[in-house]
Amino acid sequence: QIFVICKRLVNSVGKQDTFVFSYYQYLSASKELHTGVCSIGAMSNQQERRQSCQKKIFLIRHGVALHNVRSTMQDIDHGDCRLFDANLIQEGRSQAQKTGELFFSNFSASKVDLILVSPHSRCLQTCQHFIEGGNVSSRELPEILCIEDLREIFGIHQADRRRNKTELLDNWPSVKFSFDMPEKDERWQPNRRESWNELSHRVQNFFTNFISSREEKCIVVISHGVWIECCLHLYSPDTLRGGADRIHNCNVISARYDEETRKLLP
Repeated sequence: QIFVICKRLVNSVGKQDTFVFSYYQYLSASKELHTGVCSIGAMSNQQERRQSCQKKIFLIRHGVALHNVRSTMQDIDHGDCRLFDANLIQEGRSQAQKTGELFFSNFSASKVDLILVSPHSRCLQTCQHFIEGGNVSSRELPEILCIEDLREIFGIHQADRRRNKTELLDNWPSVKFSFDMPEKDERWQPNRRESWNELSHRVQNFFTNFISSREEKCIVVISHGVWIECCLHLYSPDTLRGGADRIHNCNVISARYDEETRKLLP
């Protein structure tokens, strides 16, 4: 049985309650504990072996951006060029700051080996304010790497187009951008939306080919709502109760990725 634990905070910026920081923890009762001392010992050895191929993963959705505001979307179509690569609004910046403050007050920055971020501006901005909110020193700051597989499901929506790589490099000098990221956004199309199956393949590629190739054991991933929901659908399908729950802005998901079973674990 899986239990989902959320902490709900009231964001003073908005009139409505906003999920600012939320850990989803996966807790399971082990039947082996009832089978005797020998089984417990064997399970402990197995767990020790498993830990060597497991990585701590924190999945964070970006803060509230312009295209997330309902009052804005009542008047602006998703295809409106004014939403191109939508930026965070003030509420989103405050969310990211508060999330960083809460995260690093409970988890030492020195234990984070790597931060991975989507190339969309709202995620890069979330990363910046997340680090500032945690008051992370330059000495403790891990490598920040931007990779294209973390971007939101793309096509048709202007908010999901990305900027040229040269512009991103100029805007974010402290971030390393993946060498295989092309200069222009070659994936986004004005008349076609990426399918769920295509996104699923991209998420699987991220874990199987990228995460498994890295030596880092504790990784923060800053991405998007649909991307993270697709990830949980693939690797921990009960977490969102079959789609009944959603990932809100600046939710934080804590899990361990097991490279042998290819699942997200408690």
